[in-house]
Amino acid sequence: GDQHLTRALAEGFAYQGEESTYWRRPRGTPSADLGAERFLIYIQNHDQVGNRPQGERLGALVPFEASKLAAGLMLAAPAVPLHASARPRPAISRSSSLCRSRT
Repeated sequence: GDQHLTRALAEGFAYQGEESTYWRRPRGTPSADLGAERFLIYIQNHDQVGNRPQGERLGALVPFEASKLAAGLMLAAPAVPLHASARPRPAISRSSSLCRSRT
């Protein structure tokens, strides 16, 4: 929820040893004492794209305004932003190259 986003932005990790309702066990480690330069922030990584059934990128999943909000949050966060795309606009193609067989 919102408290996880707030905590992740302020302290690095959303979970810092407390129980996760999803996993039903403690998750994460304390990070409040670590500097923001030790953390990366990104909107979507290649694993998240590759694990989607059709390889959709964020721009295909949410309205454009939500994509802009995510980009603004990434750039305003204290962590180091990681932007892996050389494209100046949201990609509309599927990332099927992540799933391609080399046979």
